[in-house]
Formats: sequence, C-alpha cells, structure tokens
Amino acid sequence: MSQWTSHRNHPALMTRQTWLMDKMFAEFRGIAHTILNPGLFADDFLRVIDSAALLGFFPMLTGDGKVAPVANEDIARTAVAVLMAPERHDRMTYRPTGPQLLSGREMADIVATVVGHPVRPVHVPFWLFNKTARWRQGVEPFLMSAMRHYVEDMKKGAFLFEGGVTDTVEALTGRPAESFETTARRYAALPFARQSLGNRLKALAGFIVTPFLPGYDLERLEREWRIPAPAKPTLTLQDERWRSEHSRLMARQPRAGQTLRVAS
Repeated sequence: MSQWTSHRNHPALMTRQTWLMDKMFAEFRGIAHTILNPGLFADDFLRVIDSAALLGFFPMLTGDGKVAPVANEDIARTAVAVLMAPERHDRMTYRPTGPQLLSGREMADIVATVVGHPVRPVHVPFWLFNKTARWRQGVEPFLMSAMRHYVEDMKKGAFLFEGGVTDTVEALTGRPAESFETTARRYAALPFARQSLGNRLKALAGFIVTPFLPGYDLERLEREWRIPAPAKPTLTLQDERWRSEHSRLMARQPRAGQTLRVAS
C-alpha cells in the first residue's frame, strides 16, 4: 500500500519512503505485484468523533480542503479482490476512494446526523492537534512529523486532483464504496464515543487538560533522527512530475461496469 502523496521530493520522509518502495517493486520481474494508492482514510477524521458525540464540536485541521475519505474496510476489500486474482492485477496501481468529496464542515454535518444533535465544526491549529494526538490518541511522533505536511497538502487541493473520486472500490469488489455516514455510524457505536455520563466527563476533562500538556517537538526529534531532506522539498501539487504521473494514474482507474484493463 502506497500513498496518494508519494513522490521523491515530498518533505515527509514517510512519503519519500513509499515512493522508493513503489520504484523498487516496479523493478521486480516474475513476481506479481499491485499497488494500492489511497488518499486520506475516513479513520483519519473519525478518530475525534467522541468530541462530536460528547461535547458537540468536530475538530478540523484542513481549512476548506476537500477529500473523498475511504473506509479502512473498503481498502481491505479492494486488497482481497486483488489477492484473489493476482495475475489479473499484476503491475497495476489502484486508487480506492470514498464516494464523495467532503470538506471538514460537511463531515461535521454528517456526524451531527449520526450522533443526533447539533455539531459545530471548529478549526484546530496543528500545535493543539499535536498535543491531542500524542496524549489522547497515542499517535507516534514519526507519523505526526508526516501528518503536518499532509494537512498542508489537503489545504492546497492535492486530494481534489483530477476529480478526486474513483469507482475503483466498486469496479474491483462489485460493491460501491461506503459513504462517510455509514463509516461514521460504525465509529459512533464504539465504546469511547457512546453518549454516557462517564464518557462525557472523561471527554470534558481531556478537553480542559490537553492544551496544557506538551506536544511532540517535531523539529528536535527530526534532528535527532537525522532525517535527510531533499534539496528542493515540494508538496504534491507543486511537483510537475507528480502531477504528470498521477494524471495518468487517474486516467487508468477502472470504472464500475466496465471490463478491467490488464497491464501488458
């Protein structure tokens, strides 16, 4: 599994690593391989559904940027479909997405429907998300060092490129990608998001305390990790080669109801 943002000059080391892996697999001969290249997962946005369910606000990091968030389960179903016939999908790259482009505000409206009460979308600065992710969600610092760049990618429209939505999930699995609302209902039913007095008190305590806790010092950690930097780091849409490669990738995506094209 690769990344939609994968390219050689991205400022996130994780993304440059996926680009190297993509190129390495492309050199293999005699071994079938298929790359899944999703965008942002619905899980990325629904980690905070407890804030919406229990406190009535939905944190947003990405301004007015839009994405078609895909469910983890749909990525898994796509992978299973490929693994059931690996020779049919050899050397193909697929981009599974959700069925609809959504902004953070539109996600908040959907979550409000799911939890049954008004939910206010609230813009959250990355420094505060850094604290929340560390202390309330257990996100590792290496992922956080990449996420700060993905937030900027989304703000700049990287996940809208060439339309931003594909039929890939339905074309490969025979079932449409599930809606963000369907995924949100599954998350809202999880124990941490259920609307109980105990959960509300816990969420309120976390809301009050978290701003006073230390976040990750990402610049210091990256120096300690000795992460190499590209000579001219660029986000996705700033890179001409990325745009060219991903334009071709989107043009090759299978469509629901059409016969799949097999790599020659």
